[in-house]
Amino acid sequence: MKRCPQCDRTYSDESLSFCIADGQLLSASYHDPAATLPLTPRVTDAAQTLVLPTPLSPERARAIMRRNWIAGAVGLPVGAIILLIQISTIPDSGSQPLGTLIFGVVFGALIYGYMFWACFWGFPKVWRWWRSLATKSYQFVVNRVEFNWIVTAVLIVFGLCALAPALAAVLLYFYSLFWVGFFYSFFGGGIYQFVKTRKIAKQELVSEG
Repeated sequence: MKRCPQCDRTYSDESLSFCIADGQLLSASYHDPAATLPLTPRVTDAAQTLVLPTPLSPERARAIMRRNWIAGAVGLPVGAIILLIQISTIPDSGSQPLGTLIFGVVFGALIYGYMFWACFWGFPKVWRWWRSLATKSYQFVVNRVEFNWIVTAVLIVFGLCALAPALAAVLLYFYSLFWVGFFYSFFGGGIYQFVKTRKIAKQELVSEG
């Protein structure tokens, strides 16, 4: 388009050189700035794009059950060996009745076998809880803080100044994850996850969540 510098009229006919109204020389061709404005990105609801968890298939459920039974079987000799070592450190352990030694070995084998088996059921569930919490916390921060270069520089400086507390927080995070997973698994959580997976293995429509 061309524009008259006198009356500010615009002409779309590129063959014109002078303004029809006042005869002034038209300015060179230019593009309408409104026609080239960048489009505003469309804001979408993040909840609509969340990836839903895939239901656990019966084949996968049976494979998990086989793996966890193997883990429990590995714990049996480990527990027996640990209890034998502990009994051998007791003073006058050689004078203990044979039945007491056998009971201790069997008891240790059962405890460690169950612990291995239950932890293989409970820890994955607890890890999914922890991972979901970390993901939601990250999305909460990202949606409310604009990470420009100033914010990034402040975070880097703060992280360097608080390196020791940050490392302590990371260690505390994984330490608490371990103990929460252990207590959940050992005190019923492992059995609960086993029952759910066993239902799926029997072709019942129960989701993994």
